[in-house]
Amino acid sequence: MSILDDQKRARKGAKALLRLLLDKSNFDANLDAYTAADGIIDRDFLNHLEKMRPAFQSVDEESLSERIDGMPPAFQEAMLEHLIEQERFDLLAKLRDSSKNKPLVKSIKQRLHALKTKGVDIAKKEPKAWKLGVAGEDVDLACLVTAYDVRGQRIILWPQKEPGGIRVMQVLETDRAGIANYQLSHVSRSRLKELCQQVRATSPDRTFEIDEPTAHWLIRRAMRRKTSKTSPEGFTTSLSYMTAPETAPERHPFFEHFKPIELEKQDARVKDSAKILDHDLARGWSIGQRELRDFQIKLNRVAPTLEQAREPANRSKVNATIDEAIDEYFTDEMREAFAQRLMDTAWFLAQQGDKNLALTAFATAESLTSDQQAASRVPFCRDLIARLLPTDDDAADAPEIITT
Repeated sequence: MSILDDQKRARKGAKALLRLLLDKSNFDANLDAYTAADGIIDRDFLNHLEKMRPAFQSVDEESLSERIDGMPPAFQEAMLEHLIEQERFDLLAKLRDSSKNKPLVKSIKQRLHALKTKGVDIAKKEPKAWKLGVAGEDVDLACLVTAYDVRGQRIILWPQKEPGGIRVMQVLETDRAGIANYQLSHVSRSRLKELCQQVRATSPDRTFEIDEPTAHWLIRRAMRRKTSKTSPEGFTTSLSYMTAPETAPERHPFFEHFKPIELEKQDARVKDSAKILDHDLARGWSIGQRELRDFQIKLNRVAPTLEQAREPANRSKVNATIDEAIDEYFTDEMREAFAQRLMDTAWFLAQQGDKNLALTAFATAESLTSDQQAASRVPFCRDLIARLLPTDDDAADAPEIITT
């Protein structure tokens, strides 16, 4: 017999079981009636019968919810019948709202519905309040943003308190296309905590807390990047449900960490820009897979083996191949995308206290958005590809290049 069938049998035999519990003088007749109703009788039935009788003597105790949840299904249904006969509809409504037993709650709702159709006034279920913490405890509504990953993607999490709950906007941004995906939802305090934990777990040591105006500014900036496609359908409407902060950054938050004089004459720092790729925030950055494959094919034509690529006689050809691949990859669109990625990385580095490398990332971003020099002349751009090649000193430890 399935659980579902047992629940139906329990409901069917509830009235007869209630007579057994309340009327000991007519035990045999009541037992026959319960058997005729196909009530559940297992080997522990008689023991349960004696144990449950005291619980039916008083039905208005605060512990009723706990006691009924611990009863076998047949006795749960008998208790519901008892509450109806006693016209304790208030306790039925409380059980509906407090019990975690889904089959029991379903049965209560069915009974309450039948009572309402007969004109009985039943208390409505209170709408579930969004959990905003206990008295005196406020909700941590810190916004989160992650550093760009190897694909140029990152997450922005913007929670906002509203009457009765928390609304949260989750955005997946790419440095080329802007808003790639999003989700707007109402969440409880515990769910918001889970979301924050998930973001931090996805990008450990690469997740930063930001204020609400900055989160809004980042999202609006991402919306303006429509180089390859527009924002997902419905995003603008969803964003309108969030209350825009009264203030907004007038420029990139990176500048809050430096005095104007510290940002002057930064061109010399560009020569050290390859160091950025050794930092955890930028580790793994590279050119696209298709562009990398094209570069490897071209390199294979110039120097079919790694040993040949390291030979002095082939160095000029290898360097020319690298220059060509860099300049082809860093179109105006890619220069702008990497400039944004570097600018945000400079901001993160400044927050971590690494101001020297932050200024280097800033100078590199500036060099990419100017037309003063080709991308192949920027050490950062060259290192995206050249770091894949082994040097004469560390050929044994260098990553191999896939060739076809």
